[in-house]
Amino acid sequence: MATELLDRIAADSLIRSDLAAHRATDQADYVARDAVVLASAQSYAESEADDAEAAAKIYADGIVANEATLRENADTVLDGKITTEATARQNADN
Repeated sequence: MATELLDRIAADSLIRSDLAAHRATDQADYVARDAVVLASAQSYAESEADDAEAAAKIYADGIVANEATLRENADTVLDGKITTEATARQNADN
């Protein structure tokens, strides 16, 4: 009976050490997979941020170009009015 008890204790110890080894392996696998997922998510987020930044720059460049066009058109209108006024004054003086 004592031998059987010792055998069972030894078997239990072996099972516990096997479980601990498997648990350590599983944890290492999970950590490695998490690192891969994290790296992938980081890469995706950086790519999306770069795309958003590029789109914002294009949008801002469009606004700046539109503003420049509006200013040029306003300058043209103002030049036309100045010319018209100068012509009217010159005609009035003659």
